[in-house]
Amino acid sequence: MPIQVSALDPVSTNTTFALVASIGAFAGLIASPLSGALSDRTTHRSGRRHPWISGGLLVAVCGLLLMARATSISVLLIGEILAQIGVDMVLSCVTAILPDQVPSARRSLLSALNGMAPIVGGMLGLLLVTLFSQPGDTSQGYLLLAGASLVCTIPFLFLVRETPLAREHCPPFQWRTFLGGFVAPLRVRDFTWTVLSRCLVFLSFTILGAYLLFSLRARLGFSLAEAKAGVTLFQVLSTGCVLLFSIIGGLLAHLVQRLKPFVLGGQSSWQEV
Repeated sequence: MPIQVSALDPVSTNTTFALVASIGAFAGLIASPLSGALSDRTTHRSGRRHPWISGGLLVAVCGLLLMARATSISVLLIGEILAQIGVDMVLSCVTAILPDQVPSARRSLLSALNGMAPIVGGMLGLLLVTLFSQPGDTSQGYLLLAGASLVCTIPFLFLVRETPLAREHCPPFQWRTFLGGFVAPLRVRDFTWTVLSRCLVFLSFTILGAYLLFSLRARLGFSLAEAKAGVTLFQVLSTGCVLLFSIIGGLLAHLVQRLKPFVLGGQSSWQEV
């Protein structure tokens, strides 16, 4: 998307990119908990989550196809909103399947793998686009991502079976209860600090990755192909380091039964970077 925005709006590329990405992210932020709550009350014969995963996949693919053909910022923005809504619908409902079907003894491991999936998937998607699309043709990248989404999600829908929810067990949807669910957890101090810390860490990491292409081209004079390769290399190395040191840090923290030294150490190393 950064390449496409720079082509559609070369005068105010950074501002426009921030606007499009932020609005899309906000749409996904709303879609994720709402689709999860509605899926809890879905009585379709295929199960509670499958209809929403299928719908999210369709919305995401439509958004990607629209972005591939976008010739203006407004069309690109609509496509980004659809893509973000669809992807977050899929992610929220896939996450909800874990407590539905996975025994508690195995849930922590699979939850960790599920948490790593968006990071690893983002890296693999970037590799796919870099290796199999032309540097100046952004539409190829969107088409590849749409195809990869279909290839990865459709088998999941066929392989994972759900037990339908009986209508008499379907809880009513109430906006007051739904909105209150955002406030009640914040009364727990540890939860609030954990969420805030994760938000800030991922915010800094996302900003660095999002604007790296612009920085490589503007400050270091990289060509478009060189900048794409540089961003891909950064994502591969950073993702590998995140996964490796997350595992090592988690094992060491469990061994010594202390978390703060590792949190402070990670924060210090990130500031140095």
